[in-house]
Amino acid sequence: MLVDSNSVRQTNRRFGSAKLLNATSRVNYHNLIQSIWSGVVRSSPEQINNQCVDIVNTVLSEVIKCSHRLAYTEKLLQLLESPPDLVSITEVLVDIFIEAIRQWMESGQHEDIYRTCLNAAKLKWRSPIEIALLGL
Repeated sequence: MLVDSNSVRQTNRRFGSAKLLNATSRVNYHNLIQSIWSGVVRSSPEQINNQCVDIVNTVLSEVIKCSHRLAYTEKLLQLLESPPDLVSITEVLVDIFIEAIRQWMESGQHEDIYRTCLNAAKLKWRSPIEIALLGL
C-alpha cells in the first residue's frame, strides 16, 4: 500500500538524497520505530513515508548528540555519504547499517545514560511519529 496512491519519496537528510523507499527500507524503518518506542507506537511497513523517515532520523540524531557513546555512529554515517554514481551501493549499506543500529539499540538498553537520552527523544517525538504514520 502506498500513501495517497503515489510513490513515497524518501527525503533522508542524513544521507543527503531523495530516493524511492523500497520494501526493505520500509521494513527497516518500521523495525526501528518498534525498537525505539518498544511497540507502544503502532506502525506497519506500509505506513512508512518520508515524514516518518525524517522523524526517525531526527530521533537517532538527538540520541547521538545526547550520548557520546554513539558518536562513532555519526562518523560511519558520514562515510556512507557518496556521489550519485554510488547510490545503489549506498542503499545496501544504509539498509545494513539501519539494522545494525536497531540491534545495537537492543543490546545497549541497560545503560543509564543511553536510556536517558533515548527516553528523552522518545517522549519528544512520539506524537509527531504517530501523526506521520497516519499520513497527516
